[in-house]
Amino acid sequence: MIIALGMGFANAAVFKLVPKYSPAAVGGAAGIVGGLGAFGGFVIPLLMGLFVKINGQSGYAQGFSVFVVMAVIALILFAVLNRYAPKEDEDVAAAS
Repeated sequence: MIIALGMGFANAAVFKLVPKYSPAAVGGAAGIVGGLGAFGGFVIPLLMGLFVKINGQSGYAQGFSVFVVMAVIALILFAVLNRYAPKEDEDVAAAS
């Protein structure tokens, strides 16, 4: 239950950032983010299952390397986006 709660908060946080980074095209950006999330939810289990099919029982542990790689990519993307994030005073000026 705690994992599901954390996933819900993370999902909400992602969609809260969409208007901050693309205020001119919120609907399109939200669609792309949702589509990529659905694609990841489809591909990652298949990829992890491929590890199990190829390597047997040890494939379960190896399959989690997919999550390690994705976590590293997410941290890199976070650093890049954080560097180029719009400033708070720009957000206030754009809203008025």
